[in-house]
Amino acid sequence: MSGNFKAGHDLLRKAGTFFITGHVNPDGDAVGSLLGLGHALMAAGKRVTMALQDPVPASCRFLPGSELIQSPPVSGPFDLAVVVDCEGPFRAGVLEKVVKKSPKVLVIDHHLSKTHFGTVEIRDTSAAATGEILTDFLHAGGYPMTEAIAQCLMAAIILDTGGLRYPSVTVRTLRTAAVLREAGADLPRIYRELFENRSFPSVKLMGIAMSNLERSASGEIVYSWLRREDFENACAGDNDTDGINIQLMSIEGVEASALFREGPSGGIRVSLRSRDRLDCNAVARAFGGGGHLRASGCTVDAPLPEAIRQVVDEMEKRLYAETPDELP
Repeated sequence: MSGNFKAGHDLLRKAGTFFITGHVNPDGDAVGSLLGLGHALMAAGKRVTMALQDPVPASCRFLPGSELIQSPPVSGPFDLAVVVDCEGPFRAGVLEKVVKKSPKVLVIDHHLSKTHFGTVEIRDTSAAATGEILTDFLHAGGYPMTEAIAQCLMAAIILDTGGLRYPSVTVRTLRTAAVLREAGADLPRIYRELFENRSFPSVKLMGIAMSNLERSASGEIVYSWLRREDFENACAGDNDTDGINIQLMSIEGVEASALFREGPSGGIRVSLRSRDRLDCNAVARAFGGGGHLRASGCTVDAPLPEAIRQVVDEMEKRLYAETPDELP
């Protein structure tokens, strides 16, 4: 067992009450990792509160235990806060205050980060997903790999790797997926729910985004946007944007994409993706956000046209820079 794994399991063993959270606007890795750990701790007799600032995406509601994930406000106190899939405490949104009130904090994540905020941090940037780290972590701690845990952690890995298609996938990732499949993860259902079971409003919203499609002069950067009235006209929510960037990146000759959407309470939320050359994390950090090398996000406090100009200019500057971005 690695040193950080041992220290992490020491925290779990000594705590009786747990608060587990992930990042705002949660994706499959955040939800699946949170649930996978939550199931393991509850099976061990621990008292667990799971919460996220934003609702669980419709595509992830098939995961066992998703109905147990609470929305703010959350009352404590808790012996231990566990933060999964977050490069910094700010990414937990309003639930950051619950994390900061906890006497001990365990961080389990695979993002690039310069922020150290946990009593113990298990951060492995070579992992394709936080769900991959958690599979190893739970195995090292002797937690039984139940079917429910396997289903959640497999969904985390499948979503964060685009169905095991992204360059982040390694031999280790495939071996981890094999372990989870053997433990009972229903791979066909996970694919169907995550990629092939879109709601009618989400498809309408995708159509609107595609009609707004623009590209840079070189054609290597494409972007689109959604205003609040677009969500209203499609009867859609923020989580219904899942999959739009995948479509943007499927365009021939595209290196990077950006989806801009007006937030429900102000600000322009930006989702960034790239193939090989653009450091999306560096672009997002320029606007106070963060994430992965090839997939990141941020919020820009500006009118939509100005937010588009600022972010696309930053993308072009970094894409065509003579020297690559320095990673943290």
